[in-house]
Amino acid sequence: MTGGNGLCRCLRVDSHCVLDYVGVFQNYLLKFKSTKRFDIFYSASWTAGNHMLYALTWASTLGAYTWHRGSFVGTVLYTYHCLVLLKVLQPSDIPLFEKICVAFEDTVFRGQRPKYNLCSCYNLWLGSKVDFTKRKVHSNRHHHQNMHDHAQGGDNINSGRKWSLRALKEDKSNGAEDAKRSFTPCKVSLFALLAEKDFVADDDDVLAWLYCNKAYGKASFKDVHRARTLRDHDPNPSSFLARLQNALVKEFRDNHNDDNDEQGFPVGTLNYFAVYDVCMEILKHIHGAEHPHEQEKNAAICSCASRRLLRATDLYLNGTTGLKEVELVRNCERAFREVMGRRKMGEFFWDI
Repeated sequence: MTGGNGLCRCLRVDSHCVLDYVGVFQNYLLKFKSTKRFDIFYSASWTAGNHMLYALTWASTLGAYTWHRGSFVGTVLYTYHCLVLLKVLQPSDIPLFEKICVAFEDTVFRGQRPKYNLCSCYNLWLGSKVDFTKRKVHSNRHHHQNMHDHAQGGDNINSGRKWSLRALKEDKSNGAEDAKRSFTPCKVSLFALLAEKDFVADDDDVLAWLYCNKAYGKASFKDVHRARTLRDHDPNPSSFLARLQNALVKEFRDNHNDDNDEQGFPVGTLNYFAVYDVCMEILKHIHGAEHPHEQEKNAAICSCASRRLLRATDLYLNGTTGLKEVELVRNCERAFREVMGRRKMGEFFWDI
């Protein structure tokens, strides 16, 4: 990530400067590459493998941190989803974004991908909050009316006020401090979850993932209890390790074929930096098409075009109006096809 796609010091996740982390990781990689005879031909398999897995873990974590910058990645995913709903793009046209939408569905779309009210879903993902304000009620109300107001949410029976929905209040955190909105690799990768747990396989979240197919943060107490019961009552003690091995191997060897992009999505080796770069490039194409008179060197990437697309899609899907912003839809489609048309799935995964 260089040039306009680079990081700045203002990007912080969990109160830590991401740029400092990236600098430390870059120094580690340079030292790792400069070391002679570090691979499995000269070092023990355990030692070389640990070094490679450590580098992959850091690459995934720091790469996911970059996704918080300006909410650019989430904005591109919402834009792609709009184009799919409008049937301008098919999921098979750009399989990378389709698979990322499936993997991070709970994070970006806060559940299943919406088919209406896209603007509200987008604002809620950005961190907007429902803001309630007290609204005055006429003082000459009877007691039964005050009781009714209190039942509707009034803070005091005789206060003459009640709560009412006013607006969405914007939040600038971009999901960095909110676990539900953060792009955390351990939500989609068992390997990343193990790294988060210091590779302790006998963890509640790991067991729920293996035996109940419950991703990180979704397992209930009953799921954990059921997983431990299944593991403890298994007559074959080695079956747990075999189950763990199969799940991890799938994340690393779920082969992607450049000639058939429908196959495979090895989420354990996803290159978050590459995805961030391609999302920035798509937004630059859209911004350039919507603001052709601005000088490229001074143009700042914004999400105004995506917001207009979300509103137009909402109106069209609700049947309120016909499809507005036809030219914008074409510009967005053209940006996706031009940027992703020359890319292969293999470019977005680390080679292990």
